[in-house]
Amino acid sequence: MTLGRDDWLKSGWKRGAFIDLKSQANSQLFDLLPDDIKAAVNVQRAAYLIPVLNDCALVHDSFETEPYVQVTLCYPCEKNNAFCNLKQPRTYHFPLLKNGEEHYFECLSRIFLTIERQLLLNHTPDSSLVWPELGLDKLLNWLADRFRQPTFPDEWNVRLDTKKSRFHSLWKSEKFGFCSGVYISVHPFSEVSPTDAYDVKVLILAPEEFDGKTYRQFNKTDAPEIISRLKSILDSIPNLNVKAIDVISEGAFTKSMERQYKRWSLEYYSYSRDGSSFPLE
Repeated sequence: MTLGRDDWLKSGWKRGAFIDLKSQANSQLFDLLPDDIKAAVNVQRAAYLIPVLNDCALVHDSFETEPYVQVTLCYPCEKNNAFCNLKQPRTYHFPLLKNGEEHYFECLSRIFLTIERQLLLNHTPDSSLVWPELGLDKLLNWLADRFRQPTFPDEWNVRLDTKKSRFHSLWKSEKFGFCSGVYISVHPFSEVSPTDAYDVKVLILAPEEFDGKTYRQFNKTDAPEIISRLKSILDSIPNLNVKAIDVISEGAFTKSMERQYKRWSLEYYSYSRDGSSFPLE
């Protein structure tokens, strides 16, 4: 019997579905994994493949038109705020719901695989795990940032590297742990001589999950300290002019702002290693 789009949709296939790699029924998919990932999966109590290809392509009727599907992998973890809210580009901790209870899982950006779509669709997704609101969107944004991450001028990086320990301390602080990202506008966005100045404006994003009351409280009690500490570090760097630092909600960060500001990856100021519990070394 030849299956098609409607059959796959009825079986639960969609972007963000979960395929249980610990299930014997999915051993064929497990066998496709590189040996180092197989070994790491074996020491986890659970592990799931997640297709991230858009729904139209995932359940397309033609395997010639859409032969492959991209997948990532997740597994249970202990929540670490340093890896939540999309801050860390290589490791992401996020909640999933199982029987109405929240459980945290970890994804690593280095585990991004392409497999044959026909082979994947021969299996059945696990319906016991459910994404919370905006959960899948955030994972997709985190994965996409791997490719969208800008490369800053070397001279800019050299100047900031002189304050690495202070950035490290700020990034690990409890209050900064609630921020979901830092975006900066650097002018000129090019190499300059060591004696020339950069002008910089900074936007620190608060998670969209904050309701109005929580955001107002955060803006009143935590944001001023975060701004003050970051400004103090930047002000201490020669030939760097801080024009503005503000905290806004993710929901207020517009496409227009995204064109003006570039995401500033602070991973190098968080942990010397990515902190993953997935032993691929």
